[in-house]
Amino acid sequence: MLTVKDFIEKFDNGTLKDKDIKRVPGDFIDSDDATGGWILRDVINKYVVFHIKDRYFIKIMAENKVLELNYNSFFC
Repeated sequence: MLTVKDFIEKFDNGTLKDKDIKRVPGDFIDSDDATGGWILRDVINKYVVFHIKDRYFIKIMAENKVLELNYNSFFC
């Protein structure tokens, strides 16, 4: 099981593997250390947007990638 702490650590170090990404955010969203809030899913475009504390992420299902969204760059 991939915990929120493990995800953040691996994401920041660039060591997330394909098997880790496949489990995001399903493995950790309901765990005790989940610190996020809403999850937005779009089945048609196949992406998941989720947040952990003050960080926002998007998972592109077809490409099996997780990217961090920087909302500040949208408003500058």
